[in-house]
Amino acid sequence: MDELVRVRLGIDLDLKITGQLFDRFQALDRESALRLISRSPSDLPRMFHPIFAPELLENSQLLGLALTLQNPVKARLFLKLKTPESASEFARTLHNEPQRWLRLQDSNLLLYAQPPEITRQAANLELRFNVPEETARLLCSASQKPTLPASVAGD
Repeated sequence: MDELVRVRLGIDLDLKITGQLFDRFQALDRESALRLISRSPSDLPRMFHPIFAPELLENSQLLGLALTLQNPVKARLFLKLKTPESASEFARTLHNEPQRWLRLQDSNLLLYAQPPEITRQAANLELRFNVPEETARLLCSASQKPTLPASVAGD
């Protein structure tokens, strides 16, 4: 957590995330997308208002989310899992039960309007889907309100 605070304050360079999945994420249109990437997805609820289902975060080693700010809002979700086999199994589970995995945490709101298109490449998954308007508003709002730990917020 100290490293993240130092990065946010501009004291240290940004976290180092590399590889094919990151390169694809970086290639997204930088002007029309809200983008979030984490190499520790399970730590995201400590830094931002909880967005993703805890099970989705726990199953991922790397997570990237990009939203294009148009109507309808389009999302691309990048996930890296531990092995190609776990990615294949997770893709199957996502396909069969998207409502279990792709919902806003502590809410009945789904992240998708129709079930996502899922592409797998080795241990990487890419999901594409349209985001319902109400969900998109909440996502944009949640991404702008970082959650600071009590020790940082009190200083």
